[in-house]
Amino acid sequence: MAGFFREPDRRQIHLLPVDMLEWVPEDDIAHLILDVVEGMDLSRFKARYQVGGVGAPALSPGMMLAVLIYGYSHGYTSSRKLERL
Repeated sequence: MAGFFREPDRRQIHLLPVDMLEWVPEDDIAHLILDVVEGMDLSRFKARYQVGGVGAPALSPGMMLAVLIYGYSHGYTSSRKLERL
């Protein structure tokens, strides 16, 4: 069997993608962090990524920065702890 096919996930819970921000309370700091990071100029980070390279696409620098800031704001400074959370 060839390894280049993307197989469907037949055990998915939802038919459509879920808006995860609906699950976060309105007064949570996550909303503020996402708004601030979205307003930042991250073009210098994005310029370092290669397009069309080998392997899976890289994660968004904005998303990674938001995760770090959110973790730090809750006292988690270890990347291993953030990954587990």
